[in-house]
Amino acid sequence: MSITTQEQAIFVDLTAALLSVNRWPIEKALAVAERLREHGLMVPQRIASMQVGDVATELQHAGYTKGDFMSALIAERLVKCSQELTPAGLKEISRLEEVGDAASLSAYLQSLPGLGPETARTFVTLRESERS
Repeated sequence: MSITTQEQAIFVDLTAALLSVNRWPIEKALAVAERLREHGLMVPQRIASMQVGDVATELQHAGYTKGDFMSALIAERLVKCSQELTPAGLKEISRLEEVGDAASLSAYLQSLPGLGPETARTFVTLRESERS
């Protein structure tokens, strides 16, 4: 399944926000997400269809250097989030950004499995900084 460039940018930033938990620099997280995009992995449906171990391996190959445990943990969160993040969900994220409703956007993100307040906050901040 293909997604729009805007939807892919949302998923790249969401992945970077997820990778940046536990004080991993957002610059490194964005670089890993970009490498994953270059390998065709920044499509939620593709990640959703993969095994957690395979996603963990791809994260490490892309430069995620937090060790096997964290790679597996982040991969599990990314797979679970991807399984729930429908095309309609990507459109909802885009809509909430367009109307500037950061509180509803944060709440929506936290409704996805594996995403907590820190990831939501990082995503919102990242997207706002990209727009300014």
